[in-house]
Amino acid sequence: MAFYPSKQYLLIILDILKEHSDPEHRLSVEDIVKIAKRDYGIEKFDRRQARSALTNLYEYYGDTIGCVSHTKSDGSEYLSGWHYISDFTDAEIDILVNNIIFSKHIPYNVCKEMVSKLSKLSSKYYKNRNIHFGDENTSNQLAFCLDILSEAMSTENGRMPTKVAFKHLRQTVSAKPVFVSDKDGKSRVYIVSPYEVVIANGKYYLICSHSKGNNLYHYRLDLMRDIEILEDKPIRPIREVSDEYLYGLDLEKYMKEHIYMFGGESINVTLKIDKTAPFNIVGHVIDWFGNDVLFFDETEDAVRAKVRVNKDAMKYWALQYGIYVEVDTPELREEIKEAIKLMSKKYM
Repeated sequence: MAFYPSKQYLLIILDILKEHSDPEHRLSVEDIVKIAKRDYGIEKFDRRQARSALTNLYEYYGDTIGCVSHTKSDGSEYLSGWHYISDFTDAEIDILVNNIIFSKHIPYNVCKEMVSKLSKLSSKYYKNRNIHFGDENTSNQLAFCLDILSEAMSTENGRMPTKVAFKHLRQTVSAKPVFVSDKDGKSRVYIVSPYEVVIANGKYYLICSHSKGNNLYHYRLDLMRDIEILEDKPIRPIREVSDEYLYGLDLEKYMKEHIYMFGGESINVTLKIDKTAPFNIVGHVIDWFGNDVLFFDETEDAVRAKVRVNKDAMKYWALQYGIYVEVDTPELREEIKEAIKLMSKKYM
């Protein structure tokens, strides 16, 4: 038998309502007394005490404690059907849980922890659902890479960011990735200066540079192996990579220009957009390139736009939306024309 101060009955009943009730599963005073005795060992707890505690909770937590009001023959109010009202409905929790589970960039252990926390926002009826998670090994590898890169890029306690070394896998038609090889046929070891970790198209990427060259490169974290920090090798300052990064990396601008995470230069591109498309093509352009898109020369049927974007990424994007978008920029226009010719031959 457990003994609790009477004031703790309020907290115990609140816990019972959170765990055992929701708008579809309501509890009577008798139900609450029974659960209190069974789960908390409270023997000296009766309906009168429970009803008093419930009334106090209802008055204080009016938005989160629900009940049904009845009018007795003498005109007085009688409350029953007690239940907890969560800030989130089960449908809303489902949306959050599914987005976490089907996200390819959230590590396995973090995913399970977040889903567990979200499940606590509802009653036991939600917690008892069968939830399936992704591949633990892949997620744990990703989490390990994130930890290593975070430490390598850290400037805490006066620490200088350092280079990292890793091997990288490439995917094959056999669905079994193999290591990228160097010219001698051995697994290539990449030594890079890490600057940022970003999420694009559902994947984690490292933005980094090599010891030479004026471009930034991107490597997928889930394909990294044998990653380690090179404590004796400080990173190459990003301002030395290119004058474009003289004042650091404008990450928001960079991500808008590298929509498919291709490396290489960004160029200014002019588009002609067909407004008669059966969907909001202008909205798609803004979704991809952000609010910095400059629209001009608008007519009833078309509008032109200027964007700055990675050259290779723009070519693939233009092929994706080619029925309704035309690229005016001459150098890119010719490359797209050649790509279309090659594509058309495959469908003849």
